[in-house]
Amino acid sequence: TTGYGKNKGYWFFGNDIYNILQNSKNTVTSMTVKITRNSGGANAAVDHYLRAHTISSKPNGAPSDYLGTSTLNKKFSLAVGSSTTLSLSSTEIANLKSSKAKGFGLYNSNFTTGKNGPYSCCSSSCTVTIKYKTTES
Repeated sequence: TTGYGKNKGYWFFGNDIYNILQNSKNTVTSMTVKITRNSGGANAAVDHYLRAHTISSKPNGAPSDYLGTSTLNKKFSLAVGSSTTLSLSSTEIANLKSSKAKGFGLYNSNFTTGKNGPYSCCSSSCTVTIKYKTTES
């Protein structure tokens, strides 16, 4: 993102994810995130890390609320034109809940290593699927 630093990006979901995770009547049984890689940057596969953040909507300036790697730091690799669906573990879901996550974002592998090298462009949207059971009060 020009002006906000290379090799990172964000997806914003308002309070939708937060509300599902924080509702004490909900028991989340599974959660997936589908990400698509667009053209731009290296054509070959590039490593990425799925992270979480606590921002409900795009801020005016550079976002800075990434949660730490202990919350979510799921590594995957994508080449141009491909997509992947990442399944989050029960521990990762619990971490998102306790950290009050509201959205997801990516770090490119070069951001985490501090090296210059291939970068990638992913879709401006991703699909988050949350399956949960609700108890009656």
